[in-house]
Amino acid sequence: MKSTKNFKKDFIFLGVSSIMVCNIRRIEQASDYVSYDRMFTEDFVMNELYAEAGAKRKADAKTFMLKFLMIFAVVILFAAGMLLANQILFFVATIAIVFVVFLMPRFKVEYEYIFCDGQFDFDKIMGGQRRKTMLKIDMENAEVLAPVKSHALDGYTYQKLAVKDFTSGAKESEGKVYAIVGKATVGKGKTKSMEMVKVLFEPSDKMLACAKQKSPRKVMEY
Repeated sequence: MKSTKNFKKDFIFLGVSSIMVCNIRRIEQASDYVSYDRMFTEDFVMNELYAEAGAKRKADAKTFMLKFLMIFAVVILFAAGMLLANQILFFVATIAIVFVVFLMPRFKVEYEYIFCDGQFDFDKIMGGQRRKTMLKIDMENAEVLAPVKSHALDGYTYQKLAVKDFTSGAKESEGKVYAIVGKATVGKGKTKSMEMVKVLFEPSDKMLACAKQKSPRKVMEY
């Protein structure tokens, strides 16, 4: 009798255990489906409605000349301080060095473009650290987005537009430059305003595809 009872208990225990295992597997599979669906949705949104691009500003002759003059001035001050044994000149030279060290990274300029849900954000990054949002423009407020040499921009040639150049300035990137014309949000807080602008930048293919998906009639490829 005892063995029969024990057998029944073991049988019931195994049955309950198998049911619990099946339910746990179903829960795991359901959570996998949910996480997969969530990942798929996030990937779809990121791939279709979000894009990043950027350009490093190439230093021009004016920038090189300014750097040279700053360094030359510091060398002259130190040389004069040594020859004349003048502590005031040494002090001024020290201040000049601190000023140059502080100012030099600001000559390293990068532009970052972000397209998210129909809006372009244009940021300026100085010295690889300091970031400033220059302006924002929504595709609803844009009139046209086209290559800078496109005939689609001919109608804006003689209009008084504020031109914002966020390109690298490199000759090899001239064929990649696009222009977007429209009303942009400039400034923050009390200085925030809407301004008609012509923005020059170097978008990626993905960014152009996102913009075209959002406003197909405003984006020109040639």
